[in-house]
This record gives sequence, structure tokens and C-alpha cells, in this order.
Amino acid sequence: VLFIARESYGQKDNDYWKAWKQEEMNITDNFHSRLLYLAYGILNGEQTIKNWEEMPPAKNLNDDLARKGKFSFAFINASKLNNCSGSTRVQAGKFAEFINDPQNQVFFLEEIEILNPDIIVSGNLGDVGMMTPFLRERFLTIKDVNENFLYYDLNLKNKKTIPWLDGWHFSASKCTFENFYHPICTKAKEILNKKK
Repeated sequence: VLFIARESYGQKDNDYWKAWKQEEMNITDNFHSRLLYLAYGILNGEQTIKNWEEMPPAKNLNDDLARKGKFSFAFINASKLNNCSGSTRVQAGKFAEFINDPQNQVFFLEEIEILNPDIIVSGNLGDVGMMTPFLRERFLTIKDVNENFLYYDLNLKNKKTIPWLDGWHFSASKCTFENFYHPICTKAKEILNKKK
């Protein structure tokens, strides 16, 4: 599973990896706990309310992350920008300038090719222009529209097609089960079962 998102709210000037490794990051915040819940649900083919209720807490999932025989995922920070203000508002102008630069677009696709995921789940990137004409016209095919996500196929140069679900920003004030876990894990299970 590859997650792609803009910065987490409230992470002004923080180094994500350092904070995570040193356990300074609040693992119960929406952004990071949702990545853990979604990765666990997708990788285990779970999506029901019963699965949700029986799932270990985010702290326990984080302890298992990337340990042998457990689960893991990849993450790309789409913006590559330092949110110096720490604001919940997107620095839309700077982000658009970054993502519309042809060199950055190629780099972004190369990142995905290197990671070679089975599925991509992103956080509201269409809302800030990530699904620009560059991607939409040359690499993306829309497959489904849902109130909680858009489903695309990403068609790469190597002819590999990667399903891509673009849902709410992972810090959004939404219900984690109803707006993230259930719809995304259900669709992911359907997609990945067809690919087998």
C-alpha cells in the first residue's frame, strides 16, 4: 500500500521520520492513526464493522509496523513543501506551482514506479490540483466516483496499472470508519481480489 498526502495538520517544522521514530508524534491523531488502520485493513482484506471493532488500537499497530511477519506501507509527502505556518489551510499557490512543474511531475511518477505499489490511497489530492491535466490526460483513467473517494487507474510507462483511491485528507474532520476505513478498505478488497 502506498499512501500519498500533503502534510499532516499540526506538524509545523517537524521531521516526520524523526518524530515517528522518537515517538514524539501523537499516534492517536487522525492523520497517522488512519494510515495505520487503512494499511492494516487493506492488507488483511478487512472492511466490516466487526473487523473495525476488533482491530488493535493505533498504538499497537504502530508497534507492529514494519516488524517481521507484521505489516508495512509506503508514504509519499506529495507537496514536498515546508508548511512553515503550521496552518490547516493548504499553501495552495506554492503547491500548484510545485506540482505543475514538469520536472517535478516526472519525479513524482518515478517515485511511484520505484515503490511499485499494488494500490495507492491518497488524501484529497484532486482538491489541490494534484490530478492535473498532466496526470489526468496521460496517466489516469477514472473508474468510479464515490462520496468518499475517486477511483482511478494509474497507467505507467512500464505498462503496469495501479489502482488509485483519492479520498479525504487524512486529517479531515470526518468519521474514520464511515468515511475512510469502510469505503476504502471495501473498494481495495474488491480491486485487489480481481487482480489475483
